[in-house]
Amino acid sequence: MWDGTRFFSSKAKMGSLVIAVFLLVFGVWLIECSDLETLNKTIQEAVPELCLERETFKHCREYITTFATVIMAVGLVEGVFEIIVGGLLIYGILKQKKRLIQALLLMLEIQLIFHILCSLGILYTSYDDDDLAQTFFRLRIISLYLFIEACLLLIIRAHYLQVKLSNSEQSNISSGGAATSRDI
Repeated sequence: MWDGTRFFSSKAKMGSLVIAVFLLVFGVWLIECSDLETLNKTIQEAVPELCLERETFKHCREYITTFATVIMAVGLVEGVFEIIVGGLLIYGILKQKKRLIQALLLMLEIQLIFHILCSLGILYTSYDDDDLAQTFFRLRIISLYLFIEACLLLIIRAHYLQVKLSNSEQSNISSGGAATSRDI
């Protein structure tokens, strides 16, 4: 008879490994995009476009420079975070470290909350635009990104629950007892 639990277990493990590799690649990409050359290029492109019609050119330039610097710094920190989480997640998945996967799930949930807050900030800044269609487009893209991130988190959680269940079954086999609800 076909045992579906092994099939789903291997799919959740493989999916979690793929997600961890994507975290590593995305972290490297964020660090690559957060260099000083990109920062200077962004400032040089944004200042003439946004500050020419303003009366206080110097104040506008300082605001854009600060805004771009903060975004680059957040990207750099998040890139390092993604690399660390991705590497530890790969290690935890391959070695079936239940506590490590649990801690990483908590960190990924915090990251999801951070992304939700950043998304609200982006939507708040785009609310001032007169182009309502562009604001709705940003809202759709951000919603899609957050939905995908939540689904990926659920895949990793499914693997964590399978590791937790397999560890409790192994401990019950070695102790000779039956599984209790606390073990599962």
